[in-house]
Amino acid sequence: MSKFWIFVVVTVSALILSAIYALRQPLEFETSAVVRLKRPPLPPEFAADLGWNAEVLRSADLAIQVAKRLPVPEGQTEGRWEIISWLYQHLQITSTDGEIISLRLRGGFAPRAVRDTLAAYLAHATEKLKADLKASVDAEHRRLGELRATLQNHRAQLLKELNERLEQQRAALQAQREMVQKELQDFLKPRIVQTRIGEPGATIESWYLRRQLEILLERLTALDQELDRLQTEGVRALAGEYRAVIDIEERLVALARAQAEAKRLLESNWEPMDTVTPPQLPQGPVGPDRLALILWGTGGGAILGLFVALFFPTRRLNAGRASAKDRKTPPDS
Repeated sequence: MSKFWIFVVVTVSALILSAIYALRQPLEFETSAVVRLKRPPLPPEFAADLGWNAEVLRSADLAIQVAKRLPVPEGQTEGRWEIISWLYQHLQITSTDGEIISLRLRGGFAPRAVRDTLAAYLAHATEKLKADLKASVDAEHRRLGELRATLQNHRAQLLKELNERLEQQRAALQAQREMVQKELQDFLKPRIVQTRIGEPGATIESWYLRRQLEILLERLTALDQELDRLQTEGVRALAGEYRAVIDIEERLVALARAQAEAKRLLESNWEPMDTVTPPQLPQGPVGPDRLALILWGTGGGAILGLFVALFFPTRRLNAGRASAKDRKTPPDS
């Protein structure tokens, strides 16, 4: 056999095998969907970063959960693993801004199966996002609850300290009032003072005594007013120190409001993902490209045939055949 025929035989064999392989490949169908991820409207007190982007949809767990939902004949576990592998390898997810996400799925299954698989994938992805949101909110709720308990303890401690300071200030004012009252009583005891204050004539001594009496009365009135204010306002009378308590109370109110808003969000069936374009039923096959498979196989066969033809020991084979032919031919008489 010449090198040419070796090349032809190998190339034609590759062509036939490539054609058989290409024709045996199942038809491939493709469907796509476009979704938009939404940021949960959580209050700023919830510092959890969910990190929702296109990567959150690339999850082996999603493929496993979807494969569990799809109808597979009972006892055929290999079918589920085939679906998981198909989803994990052939689901294309692209995004430009992290919110608008395009999903494309292609496979050698029935058109309805391809469409339903992508729809089930999106449905489970929505449930997973909700579960992640709930877990994050619950964790933040516990953290904020602990923070509220800490702030309440700190507030109680501050109020205790302020009440002690208030009592000290009230005791100091009361002591001053008693001292002023004693000075006033001592001042009014001498008869001569009462007489001279009441004299119609304005002497320097009488004016000085009257002024001293007015000062004592003014001090006594101011002390009474301050004691009344402390009694009425309580710790709020200590405005500078009480500001820290007000800040803590405002913080507690904000935390309670944030927890209530997050709870309402979970109870409102908020959807973390909007479907812009749902998966559509494929109108026709998109693959496989059988002609390309045949051409690639034939090209590879041609290269292989060329190498075989170049390195096949045709001379030795031809010489062996010639010697065998000579042995079979009888000699001339």
